[in-house]
Amino acid sequence: MTPAQWVALVARDKGCAFPGCSRPAAWTQAHHVKHWADGGATDLNNLVLLCGHHHRSVHHRGWTVRVGADGQPEFLPPPWIDPGRQPRRNTYHRVVDAVGTDPLSLTVPSALRRAGPPRHPPDHVQAA
Repeated sequence: MTPAQWVALVARDKGCAFPGCSRPAAWTQAHHVKHWADGGATDLNNLVLLCGHHHRSVHHRGWTVRVGADGQPEFLPPPWIDPGRQPRRNTYHRVVDAVGTDPLSLTVPSALRRAGPPRHPPDHVQAA
């Protein structure tokens, strides 16, 4: 893999591409969708970023990876997880792009925080 290919792969996947994973690109490895030993090319259409845990899941736990028609990685779960093997995608890194920050570390600005419990119950709460 060339440095330019790594940059392109990070630009596309932004981190581990496995559904639900939030691991950043720095913690990932490039995985060949079609293994290089089986003639798989080392190009963007045959590569996906995976953290170590999900790299092992793909190799040893029945998950299948493919690159969709739109060029984004898709994961097909093993039949015992989903008999229909519906493709799944990781949307975590896309949310980070849209929000501009890590959605798991969002904090409420101090101006919007309340100090302690509300002084009065909301209107829809009736006293017993």
